[in-house]
Amino acid sequence: MPPEAKVLLLEKLRARRLTNFADNDPYQNDLLKSSLEKCIAARDLIESSQAQIIIQGDEIERDVRAYQRDLIAWQLTRAADVADERIRYFENLTDRVAENQKCRDVFHWFHYYAWGYDPRPDAPLTIMPLALFDRHPFNDQLTLVNWLNDLTFVKRRSGVCEKPREVGATDVTRTWLLHGWRFRQGFSALLTSRNQDEVDKVGNMSTLFERLRFQLRMLPAWQLPKGFDWRNHATFMRLINPENDATLIGSAPTSDLGRSGRYTVAIVDEGASLDESKGGWAQHTALSQSTRSQIWISSVKGRLNKFAELSHDNVTPKLTLDWRNHPWKDERWYRGLTHGYLGAAMTSEEIAQEIDLAYDASQPGKVLKNVREEYCFITEDELVAAFPGREKAFYRDGQFNLPTDWNWGRVTDYGESAKKENDTHVWAYSLFARPAERWPKWAVDSLFFFVSRPIEPIGATELQGFACYSQWEREYGLRGDKGFTRHPSVNDMSHEATDPKEVLLQKCGDNWKIPDLDFDKGRRKLVYHFELTDKHLPNPVRPELEGRARIYFVAPSGSYQMAKNDRTNSYFVTPSASQDAFRRLRAEIPSWHYPPEERGKPVPKMRPKSVFDDVITTVRYAVARWGVDADPLTYREQVEERVPDLYKLDMLQAKTGGKGLLPEDQMAYEFQVERAKRQIEPPMIEFDEWLRPVNRELEDE
Repeated sequence: MPPEAKVLLLEKLRARRLTNFADNDPYQNDLLKSSLEKCIAARDLIESSQAQIIIQGDEIERDVRAYQRDLIAWQLTRAADVADERIRYFENLTDRVAENQKCRDVFHWFHYYAWGYDPRPDAPLTIMPLALFDRHPFNDQLTLVNWLNDLTFVKRRSGVCEKPREVGATDVTRTWLLHGWRFRQGFSALLTSRNQDEVDKVGNMSTLFERLRFQLRMLPAWQLPKGFDWRNHATFMRLINPENDATLIGSAPTSDLGRSGRYTVAIVDEGASLDESKGGWAQHTALSQSTRSQIWISSVKGRLNKFAELSHDNVTPKLTLDWRNHPWKDERWYRGLTHGYLGAAMTSEEIAQEIDLAYDASQPGKVLKNVREEYCFITEDELVAAFPGREKAFYRDGQFNLPTDWNWGRVTDYGESAKKENDTHVWAYSLFARPAERWPKWAVDSLFFFVSRPIEPIGATELQGFACYSQWEREYGLRGDKGFTRHPSVNDMSHEATDPKEVLLQKCGDNWKIPDLDFDKGRRKLVYHFELTDKHLPNPVRPELEGRARIYFVAPSGSYQMAKNDRTNSYFVTPSASQDAFRRLRAEIPSWHYPPEERGKPVPKMRPKSVFDDVITTVRYAVARWGVDADPLTYREQVEERVPDLYKLDMLQAKTGGKGLLPEDQMAYEFQVERAKRQIEPPMIEFDEWLRPVNRELEDE
């Protein structure tokens, strides 16, 4: 059939279908009719719309332009297919009461009644059906609806959903709420977002409630609740269902969010972006007794917020959505984000935050940007294995101990206002050590932390704190019944803790020093310690890696492990389940940041935000003092070190199987020892009568 005849036939069929549709008028809704007509007609726009996308530029841009062409075809074809199906369905619809009963099934209602709105020019349709994807092998939209149903109506629990941008999570959740409002008796939901203008602003389709009103306008009149009146039941930040007493209520994200109400569910949209000074903790607390199901849905924004805490508490049910599971997203789209081919170019920090759900990379204004956990967070068994032949130095009576020739130090940052372990201003403590010079060179210039954590219980008194940290010192063989087994080289307490220092001295006999340290001292040295060196060499602890850091955090064996992400071909450290595995420190490092008002100042003048930084402060104080000095070699060890390997005792004794030295080897060894002594202590210079230096070695020759 010629193309012209095919187009004419399609127009006739479409006209006849819409005529029957209008005669039956199952919708009684002009906006709905016109939207369906535009969706069906969209097939004819695919080729002309694609032709406007010019394939040009470098390889990445050409891929992005090809992706944009594909996206037009995907969107318009699906919109036309779903609109076609909806029209066929409603041509045969005769029993509206029965249909409303069917619509109690949320998936049936989504398929035939849900709509989406997107004004961006990705495709020439602003209004398209929001039918859930159901044929993709990884269907996050279906999973999200099932998860919301299960948490709210079955388990009656709270939850947290990590979402990248542009996968429709907010649209699906908002539309799910409207379904509950329409078909569940007494359903009550509270909605909030990062600020009030995101919740409702009449006429602004970017807001939650204007989108809800839009969805209501797209319903056929017969599906609206009985007695529904737009002026009385669809007001600012409020939707009321007069038929079943259901309500949807919006609220600004104040610290008293929802405190006085009672709700079936509360949705906190973009919870990671709530007021940074509160971080969502106050809002979470206010809602805690107002609903059984408090559900936070957000992209990530660092770790210094309640959303991040919920995502990592190993208690709250969590759903993670992945952009790769969306049928309209692929690697071409992802690669184009940094180049500005799909809008404004995104920084790596923005991509981490908005797309990749990377909490650490997405923290704005980070103080420490070079921390790689796979190089720094190790375990006791890995540490011991890095020193073959010295294993016995680490154990006493089967218990892991610090080797007796490792100098050690301790630093504490006193705090008393915290009530639980993730609060700010906890009392924090670090115990660290450095090997003697006789140990391998890579270890001597490194600093090893064995304890860096809050003192327990949180909010401890001085006596409770002493009992806690002195026990840690006993566990590493540094304290006995009568005090230290060997005194610390560094023994510092934060400068504001003069009163606790006196209490600890008078009641516990534990004396601390108050150093002169400010907010910046140690920061640059800390960056230096985390920076990788010897990048051409295998890592001494984890040979799979190349290079090494100069700072290590040593957790009990089995606390975590290094693992490999095969997709990115990179290594990472599995989560810490407890504080003895540096759980708090690992959360503080990426959260330690400069607030916006500090930007633009010289770095030494920039003051990090003094919140959630207690444990990292003890690490910074330790490094500010360059840690502890390595225990120097004895005179005999210095001599042995300078004897060439060929003449060392163990090499010479190997010739006789350990039964002494051959006479010629004994003479060679003694000669090398004397030569080494001269390198350490050069002989006294002699002068002749003309005051010229006498070289006895030349005379001997």
